[in-house]
Amino acid sequence: MKQEGYLIITDISGYTGFLTRAELEHAHDVLDSLFKTLLSNINPPLMVSKLEGDAIFAFSPDGSFIQGQTLLEAIENLYYAFASALETMRINTTCTCNACKLIPTLDLKFAIHYGEFMRAMVGSGEELSGPDVILVHRLLKNTVIEETGIKAYAFFTQAAVDHMDLGEITESMIKHTENYEHIGDVPGYVHDLKPVYKTLKERRRITIQAEDAWFTISAELSAPPVLVWDYLNVPHLRAAWLQVEGVSVTDRKKGRVDIGSVQHCAHGNHRSTPFTILDWRPFEYVTQEMPTPYLGGTLQMMTRLTPTEEGSHIEITWSNPTGKSGLHTTLIRLGHAPLRGMMIGMMEKCAGVMGQMLVEDEQSGKIICELPTATLAATA
Repeated sequence: MKQEGYLIITDISGYTGFLTRAELEHAHDVLDSLFKTLLSNINPPLMVSKLEGDAIFAFSPDGSFIQGQTLLEAIENLYYAFASALETMRINTTCTCNACKLIPTLDLKFAIHYGEFMRAMVGSGEELSGPDVILVHRLLKNTVIEETGIKAYAFFTQAAVDHMDLGEITESMIKHTENYEHIGDVPGYVHDLKPVYKTLKERRRITIQAEDAWFTISAELSAPPVLVWDYLNVPHLRAAWLQVEGVSVTDRKKGRVDIGSVQHCAHGNHRSTPFTILDWRPFEYVTQEMPTPYLGGTLQMMTRLTPTEEGSHIEITWSNPTGKSGLHTTLIRLGHAPLRGMMIGMMEKCAGVMGQMLVEDEQSGKIICELPTATLAATA
C-alpha cells in the first residue's frame, strides 16, 4: 500500500568506535539501555518500522499530526530523553572500564525526509520501500559534522521542511546540502540539538497544585496526546472547540509557539482574551495565564494530557483568581465565586466539542487517531 508521510531515522553516532574500543559485555549493556530508552520514548506521531543495528527507522504518515512544530518537538523530546539517560550514566558510574570512559563519545543524530513509501510484509516483519526510503537512509552518510561542527543534530530535507511549513523556524537552523550518486543534490536544514537539551533541562515547571485549584474538568478523548495537543494549540482548531470567533498567536519565539507566546481568543465586539504561555511541555501539559473577567486579577489554566489505551485523558485545571495584594485577592475571589459553575459548564462543553471534532475528523480521513500496528524487523 502506497502512503505519504515522514521518514525518520534515529542513529546513535559513535556506535562503531564505542563497540570496537570498549569491553564487549559492558558496552552491550550501555547500548542496550540507550536503545530501550529510545524505544520507550518513541510515541505517536512516530511509529517504529525497523531496528537497523545502531539505528531505528520510523515513519509518521500524513494525518498523524497537524502542524510541523509538533514533529520537530517530538524529535526534540526524543533527543532529550536520550541525552538525559546518557548524562545519568556518565554521572552515576564509578566504573573505570573503557566502556564507561567512552560513554561521552556517544550521541544521537536524525535524518528526516518527506515522501512516498510502500508498506509490505516481508517474512516476519514489515518493510518500507521506495526511492524516498533509500534517500533517507543515504542521509546517514553525510558531511554535516565536517561542515558544521555539529555532532548532535536533526537534518531535515527541504521536502520535509516544505511539507512541515516550518517558515521562520528554519532561520535558527543551518542550511546544508548533500549530494549522492543517482540522486543528486539533497538540500535541507541542520537543527543543532545540544542547545535544545540545555534549554529543556533548565526549564522550570509551572503547574497548578490541588490546593490552588478553582476547579478541574476532565474527559476521555479518542486520539493520542500528540493530536489532542495540536487541537489545543493550532489557532483555527482552538477557536472551533472554544467556540470563539477566532484565535491568533503573537510573540512567537524564533517562529515557534513557546513560553511567552500569547494566544488571543476573539469574542466579538473587538474583545479578546490573551492566554500567555508560562510553561510549555509538548504532549504533556501547557500552563497559561490570563486576566480575570472582572476586578483586574489573573487566572492560570493548566491543560494536562495522559495517554490511555483508547487515546488520551485530558484534565483542564483553573487556578483560584489572584490579585495584587491579599485584600485584592480576597475581593476578586468573592466577586468571581458565582462564575464557577458557569465556567465548569463552559469548559465541559468545550471538551465535548473537541472530542466530537476528533471523531468527525478521523471519520473524514483528515487525521489518523490510531496508528497501524507495526511488526518490527530487527537487522543486525
